[in-house]
Order: sequence, then structure tokens, then C-alpha cells
Amino acid sequence: MSKSNQTSAGQQPPNILVVTCHDLGRFLGCYGVPTVRTPHLDSLAADGVLFHRAFCTAPQCSSSRASLFTGRYPHSNGVMGLTHGDFSWDLHPRERHSGQVLHDAGYTTVVIGIHHESRSVDRRDIAERCGLDEVLPPGVGDLVSDQALARLARYADRERPFFMHLGYHEPHRVPAPDEPDYMGFVGDYIAPDAEQGITVPPYLRDEPPTRQELAEIQGAVRYVDAAIGKVLAGLRAFGLEEDTLALVTTDHGLALPRAKCSRSTIRG
Repeated sequence: MSKSNQTSAGQQPPNILVVTCHDLGRFLGCYGVPTVRTPHLDSLAADGVLFHRAFCTAPQCSSSRASLFTGRYPHSNGVMGLTHGDFSWDLHPRERHSGQVLHDAGYTTVVIGIHHESRSVDRRDIAERCGLDEVLPPGVGDLVSDQALARLARYADRERPFFMHLGYHEPHRVPAPDEPDYMGFVGDYIAPDAEQGITVPPYLRDEPPTRQELAEIQGAVRYVDAAIGKVLAGLRAFGLEEDTLALVTTDHGLALPRAKCSRSTIRG
């Protein structure tokens, strides 16, 4: 989904806000899921461009994101698997990240939250490798949004355009605080949401455990929608909305059987 305002000749390039969610797929109201509550992203889709045939390049998080931020396939940019832990895939040394391209074009560049497309976990290394002026660590969605709002307040009166990537963790699975062997979707800060019912995708069996997990997913998606809504409202409040290209996407499908790693998914 994206929204932009075309600038006239002679004006500075638009600001660029890229928002990524972890494992979201198309599980949104604007993609026809009636039981998930996503008013902010639905509004963005209604007022902008909604993509129906933009396919992710890989089922792995890092590979898909590396394609998103380089414009090249995983086997071309070097990230053919996950970058963290013992997987150790990484961008080829000469590969250009969008942060580098935009920084060289005069943009202030920042990533807040999930960065999953290069090997290093050191924020200084990430900044140097990917052309970023600032790298802020991951956190829950509200923290990512609050950090974004603080930066937007700084950028509001600057003539230099900005490139901001917000990497939200939700609705990725998280450890359950009271069940050490279970990875759910709500952790200790999100409530399940079944107020409008449950939508069971056709590739899953409609059984009680399935509905329990889907209620958690719906709660996590509602949570991240609200967090993103705060940032979109901030663009308006700081007078940046008309000069900013806002794009919201995901890496691949839901973290469910026949979805995330075994089914072709479309970016949402």
C-alpha cells in the first residue's frame, strides 16, 4: 500500500516512509478479511494504491527484505537465507542498499526497529554498511512508533528529505510468558481479538486450536495497525503528509502452516 503527493519541478524530492511488518501477509481488512480490525491501514489503502499482484521473492524474512531494499533477487544480492544466528547469509560486499542510494542522493536516512537484511547486529556496522545516519534498536510496536514520532518532529523543519524505515516485529510469533514451550502471537502486551469473529484461511482446518491462534493473530494485527496509525497521524500533525511517500508492506505470509514458508504470498 502506498500514498504519495507528486512534487513540482524544482521542489525537493519527497520524503520516503517505508513500514514493514513481520509475517503479516494480506491479513488485513483492505484485503477482504472481515474479522480483523485494521482501520488505519484500511484508510491508507482507500486513499492510496493497494497492490494485488506484488509478490515476495522468498519465504524467508531476510531474503524477502533484502530484495525489497536492493531491488534484486536473493541469488543476486547474496541473501539466500536468514542473516542471523548460524545461518549467516549476508549482502554481497558491493551490493547497494536503498539507504546507501538515498543517502548519496541527499536524504537523511534512519531505520527504527527490525533490520533483517544484513549480517551484522551492531548498529554502527549496520549504519555504515547500509548508508544509514541512525539505527535504533527493535522493540514493541508502540516504542517503534514513539521513536519515529520523535524523529519526525526533528525532520519537520528541515529542507533535507528523509528516508525512514520502520520495522515492526508484530504480528511475528513471540514467547508466551506462562507457557515456556509455546510461541504465540500476543506475548504479555497484546490481547487476542475475536470481537468480530474469526476468519479461518481456507488452507487451515477450522478447529478450536486454530481459532485460538487466529484470535491471537487478529489481536497482534490490530495492535500493529494502531501503532502504525500513530505514525501516519504524526505525518499529518507535523505537516509532512503531503510531501511524504508512505509505503506499508510485509516480508511474506502469516506464521502458520501452508502460509509463511510453504505458500506463495502477496505483499500486503
